[in-house]
Amino acid sequence: MQYSIIQKSQLEGTHRLDAEYYQAEYLNLVENLNKLGAVPIGTIASNPKRKFKPKKGETFQSWVQ
Repeated sequence: MQYSIIQKSQLEGTHRLDAEYYQAEYLNLVENLNKLGAVPIGTIASNPKRKFKPKKGETFQSWVQ
């Protein structure tokens, strides 16, 4: 069995208390991303404007198969 000890400061700002999130494997991944200077995708990209406007009660036909 493996135990992981984290500091209270690591919990602050994450809004998460689930144990799976704090597995050593994931904590190492986040640490490596931070060392590489990775940033959240939302800081460099934005959602495209949506051209499709669905109408209530109508069936949508997709051209992509």
